[in-house]
Amino acid sequence: MRFLLVGNYGEENLGDEALMSYFYKQYPSVNWILLSSAPKRCSEYSRFPSGFRSFFKFSWIRTIFALIKSDGIVFGGGSLFTDVESSKACLIWWIQAFWAWIFRKPIILAFQGIGPFKTKRGEFLARWVVNHSTYISVRDPDSYERINSWGLDKKVIQSFDPVISLIEKKEFDLTSNNVLIVIPRRNSNTEFKKSLDLLLDSNRWSEVIILSMQPKNVDEMKLCNDLQSSIKIPSKIIPTPTLIDLVNNIQKGSFVITQRYHGAIAAIALGRELLSVPQENNDKIQSLANLLREIPLNNRRQYLNELVNEAESSLGEALSKFSK
Repeated sequence: MRFLLVGNYGEENLGDEALMSYFYKQYPSVNWILLSSAPKRCSEYSRFPSGFRSFFKFSWIRTIFALIKSDGIVFGGGSLFTDVESSKACLIWWIQAFWAWIFRKPIILAFQGIGPFKTKRGEFLARWVVNHSTYISVRDPDSYERINSWGLDKKVIQSFDPVISLIEKKEFDLTSNNVLIVIPRRNSNTEFKKSLDLLLDSNRWSEVIILSMQPKNVDEMKLCNDLQSSIKIPSKIIPTPTLIDLVNNIQKGSFVITQRYHGAIAAIALGRELLSVPQENNDKIQSLANLLREIPLNNRRQYLNELVNEAESSLGEALSKFSK
């Protein structure tokens, strides 16, 4: 089996890199051809161009030959089809799907987040991709309902983010009871700061650990430093560029406050108390909060793993079916 694997890879974002690792680990019989924004190895290929600069590099010509020789294209997890943070996002991913459609290759949407949308164009492009897909699983109830509202007569499997299956459950360390873990985004808002202040006012914590999941991002490190300067108890900033780093550092605390989606997933997998603070138009954090509201802390991981397992099995069958 030979499939192109498409996602927001190459951006040094922990969540996207963890998703890439999931597909390599869970489906080792597939020869994955990774499409990246910054190919680093000979096994990685450039994405199809969405602008003049990327077009005239002509590195995408190699990708066309890889697509022709492949069995199809897999959009591997993440909230790709939304224009909330970038007006170009839906166009970028539509172009990847359009090339697959031209060469009559199956389009597979695996563990995707679909929407929300600020523009009609973004919704139109996402809807086109969904309508031309041969397999669809989504990672949250909002995406599931959004696709069904389009009336496309497509089977959609509601699943969850598969990164949770990569995280080994650890025994709770009682020495971490008084440690608060803080995981911001580079653009965390005043609501996040207010929620953090309320937790700090409880006087429950002996230490605060701030985790940066994009430590090479200047804006995120500035925000982490600003947060640390406002905290009156002992605190430190720890870069967490990999999933292993994230898991190891979350284990040092008992309570996690985050605006990072995969920070929340790691906290759930490790059985930590969690406060996920939604951002304006951040559909995935709000959807996660809604999903967990009625599920007891001790049952969350099992429930979410069951959702992943169903889609995992059906995706394996789909990959086998569409291979030559």
